[in-house]
Amino acid sequence: MVKSIFRKGITFGTVWMIIFFALTYASGGEKIRLQGHLMGLNLEKKVMIVNEGLFVWDEKTVINNHEGSPITIEKFKPDSWVYIEGEKVKKQIVIRKIYLLPKYIGGKERYRYPFMQ
Repeated sequence: MVKSIFRKGITFGTVWMIIFFALTYASGGEKIRLQGHLMGLNLEKKVMIVNEGLFVWDEKTVINNHEGSPITIEKFKPDSWVYIEGEKVKKQIVIRKIYLLPKYIGGKERYRYPFMQ
């Protein structure tokens, strides 16, 4: 009886892991959207650290403030809040759109920012 339950548990766990890894692998190339805390910024290398993750931008990246108006990357400072839309290209995440936020935007306030919908 115990061996039967143990085998079913192993089988169920193995199937679950295969499904999980298949879904994770299939999600590659999808868009990434997140709000985060800007922890570091290197303008020369076009790299920033948001929520302890490394992100890069290029000449196609759209840079806006929270109202949707274009700004320059020099306005971004460590300890700012940002909203990023990007995609995974090879082994790095390339930012396609980035918004400088005035503060952390909670779920109840997101309706004020149409790009976060």
